[in-house]
Amino acid sequence: MLFATVLHLLPWCCSISMVPAGVGLSVALKHAGIENFVVLERQTVGDSFAAWPAETRFITPSFPTNSIGMIDLNSIAVEVSPAFSLEVEHRTGEEYASHLPSVAQYFELPVREHTDVLRVTKAGDHFRVDTAEGTLRAKHVVWAAGEFQYPRLNGFKGRELCRHTATVGSYENLEGDEFVVIGGYESGVDATYQVEQRRASFHSRREVCLGMAWLVI
Repeated sequence: MLFATVLHLLPWCCSISMVPAGVGLSVALKHAGIENFVVLERQTVGDSFAAWPAETRFITPSFPTNSIGMIDLNSIAVEVSPAFSLEVEHRTGEEYASHLPSVAQYFELPVREHTDVLRVTKAGDHFRVDTAEGTLRAKHVVWAAGEFQYPRLNGFKGRELCRHTATVGSYENLEGDEFVVIGGYESGVDATYQVEQRRASFHSRREVCLGMAWLVI
């Protein structure tokens, strides 16, 4: 049984998802001498990064930056650096998706892949975690899942006319020559830059009209 050993041990901690937060937390627990924990991942380690648009790269560069042990702005564990393992400063999502499993393997993290968490409830002095494969209990639960894999697709009226960047495999495959980009943070700037490389036209919110393609960030 998948959870037979876990149920018997009653993990001190259960971390949900193996994005950078989940991987980093797991390594930190190991460094603290805590071995009785488990990490549940709905797909595979780093899977959400592999789903990034092909052209998107990390804004923060990877290179040695200080002398306190975290040798990389994008390090998720002491003495680990994607700059050294990937030999690239601004990584693509696909590249970073290959980095995270290598960290998990190096530190021998107790990962249960393909385990979909259905609900988490408080049960006395512990938590009950129900998954599609079974149920486990833990003293502590950390929800480490990122937002990219859960895009909000029904946030406003007219959403059916838009395309969320989480559903874009490559900006080269987008149809149309005019776009309205909604959102001005990192993803919005990246989408604007990527589409501009195709020599597309952009419109501000004051110039919005019908008949154009929309990208929602």
